Amino acid sequence: MPFVSAASALLGGRKLADPDYFEKAAGAEASGSAPRLLFAGRSRSIWFVHYTRGGRAAGYDLLVLSTSPEGQVVAQAHLASATRAWSMPNLKNMLRQGRFKSAAAGPARRD
Repeated sequence: MPFVSAASALLGGRKLADPDYFEKAAGAEASGSAPRLLFAGRSRSIWFVHYTRGGRAAGYDLLVLSTSPEGQVVAQAHLASATRAWSMPNLKNMLRQGRFKSAAAGPARRD
Protein backbone atom coordinates (compact mmCIF):
# COMPACT_ATOMS: atom_id res chain seq x y z
CA MET A 1 0.00 0.00 0.00
CA PRO A 2 1.41 3.41 -0.89
CA PHE A 3 0.27 4.90 2.45
CA VAL A 4 2.38 2.43 4.42
CA SER A 5 5.45 3.35 2.34
CA ALA A 6 4.75 7.07 2.77
CA ALA A 7 4.33 6.72 6.54
CA SER A 8 7.58 4.75 6.74
CA ALA A 9 9.40 7.46 4.76
CA LEU A 10 8.08 10.13 7.15
CA LEU A 11 9.38 8.01 10.04
CA GLY A 12 12.91 8.00 8.63
CA GLY A 13 12.53 4.53 7.12
CA ARG A 14 11.34 2.96 10.39
CA LYS A 15 8.22 0.81 10.23
CA LEU A 16 5.41 1.09 12.73
CA ALA A 17 5.20 -1.80 15.16
CA ASP A 18 1.85 -3.50 15.70
CA PRO A 19 -0.36 -2.18 18.50
CA ASP A 20 0.39 -3.60 21.97
CA TYR A 21 -2.88 -5.54 22.06
CA PHE A 22 -1.82 -7.61 19.01
CA GLU A 23 1.44 -8.61 20.67
CA LYS A 24 -0.24 -9.36 24.01
CA ALA A 25 -2.75 -11.62 22.27
CA ALA A 26 0.10 -13.45 20.54
CA GLY A 27 2.13 -13.70 23.76
CA ALA A 28 4.99 -11.61 22.31
CA GLU A 29 7.04 -9.08 24.23
CA ALA A 30 6.50 -5.44 23.16
CA SER A 31 9.51 -3.41 22.06
CA GLY A 32 9.61 0.09 23.51
CA SER A 33 12.03 1.51 20.94
CA ALA A 34 9.95 1.34 17.75
CA PRO A 35 7.16 3.72 16.80
CA ARG A 36 3.95 1.83 17.60
CA LEU A 37 0.62 2.11 15.82
CA LEU A 38 -2.27 3.15 18.08
CA PHE A 39 -4.99 3.38 15.44
CA ALA A 40 -5.50 4.53 11.87
CA GLY A 41 -8.36 5.32 9.55
CA ARG A 42 -9.36 6.85 6.26
CA SER A 43 -12.02 8.62 4.32
CA ARG A 44 -12.28 8.62 0.54
CA SER A 45 -9.13 10.73 0.07
CA ILE A 46 -7.55 11.26 3.52
CA TRP A 47 -5.68 8.78 5.70
CA PHE A 48 -4.57 9.33 9.28
CA VAL A 49 -2.14 7.34 11.42
CA HIS A 50 -1.94 7.90 15.20
CA TYR A 51 1.12 6.34 16.83
CA THR A 52 3.56 6.50 19.75
CA ARG A 53 7.08 7.67 18.95
CA GLY A 54 8.74 5.00 21.08
CA GLY A 55 12.14 5.10 22.73
CA ARG A 56 13.40 8.28 24.39
CA ALA A 57 11.17 10.51 22.24
CA ALA A 58 8.06 9.65 24.25
CA GLY A 59 4.91 11.23 22.90
CA TYR A 60 2.20 10.74 20.34
CA ASP A 61 2.12 11.72 16.68
CA LEU A 62 -0.54 12.01 14.00
CA LEU A 63 0.21 11.72 10.29
CA VAL A 64 -2.39 13.01 7.85
CA LEU A 65 -1.91 11.82 4.27
CA SER A 66 -3.88 12.30 1.06
CA THR A 67 -3.65 11.29 -2.56
CA SER A 68 -2.95 13.74 -5.36
CA PRO A 69 -4.98 13.62 -8.59
CA GLU A 70 -2.03 11.69 -10.07
CA GLY A 71 -2.34 9.03 -7.35
CA GLN A 72 0.74 10.10 -5.37
CA VAL A 73 0.60 10.03 -1.56
CA VAL A 74 1.09 13.50 -0.09
CA ALA A 75 1.77 14.32 3.56
CA GLN A 76 -0.72 16.96 4.66
CA ALA A 77 0.37 17.22 8.29
CA HIS A 78 2.68 15.68 10.87
CA LEU A 79 1.41 16.66 14.32
CA ALA A 80 2.60 15.87 17.84
CA SER A 81 0.98 15.77 21.27
CA ALA A 82 2.10 14.90 24.78
CA THR A 83 -1.16 13.01 25.34
CA ARG A 84 -2.69 10.06 23.54
CA ALA A 85 -6.03 10.02 21.75
CA TRP A 86 -8.01 6.96 22.83
CA SER A 87 -10.64 6.99 20.09
CA MET A 88 -11.63 8.77 16.90
CA PRO A 89 -14.04 11.14 18.73
CA ASN A 90 -11.30 11.88 21.29
CA LEU A 91 -8.81 12.54 18.46
CA LYS A 92 -11.21 14.99 16.80
CA ASN A 93 -11.73 16.83 20.10
CA MET A 94 -7.98 17.05 20.70
CA LEU A 95 -7.50 18.54 17.23
CA ARG A 96 -10.29 21.09 17.81
CA GLN A 97 -8.74 22.03 21.17
CA GLY A 98 -5.32 22.58 19.60
CA ARG A 99 -3.66 19.82 21.62
CA PHE A 100 -1.68 18.64 18.59
CA LYS A 101 1.10 20.93 17.37
CA SER A 102 3.29 20.76 14.29
CA ALA A 103 5.89 18.03 14.76
CA ALA A 104 8.40 20.29 12.96
CA ALA A 105 8.19 22.69 15.91
CA GLY A 106 9.76 20.07 18.21
CA PRO A 107 8.30 17.85 20.90
CA ALA A 108 4.85 18.82 22.13
CA ARG A 109 4.63 19.96 25.73
CA ARG A 110 2.22 18.39 28.16
CA ASP A 111 -1.15 20.18 28.22
